[in-house]
Amino acid sequence: MSNPSSGWVITEKATGKAIAETFLCHVAEAVNTEKYQAVPITEYLQGLNRKIKGAA
Repeated sequence: MSNPSSGWVITEKATGKAIAETFLCHVAEAVNTEKYQAVPITEYLQGLNRKIKGAA
């Protein structure tokens, strides 16, 4: 992965739904990129916070 991270959230591309969390770089790199994406945990949480604040 080009972006060093302390962890990643694996999400479904079609739904954006989080399905797993990993702290292992080799796991994040091995996801099936046709169906899933590994999002750095900080980026995922920032996006989640924006959604929550927008819904309030």
